[in-house]
Amino acid sequence: MHELCHTVRMDHSRAFRELLQRHDPLWRSNDRELKTAWKYVPAWIALQH
Repeated sequence: MHELCHTVRMDHSRAFRELLQRHDPLWRSNDRELKTAWKYVPAWIALQH
């Protein structure tokens, strides 16, 4: 949803966060989960870059 909201607002301004909040009320908790999810990705995937 975050990236889709960027099609309307190309920044991380207050207006962007309000738009994101309207479409994804749980965006803050989702963001926190994504930031910690990398520890579950196998190391060999990270090496594929």
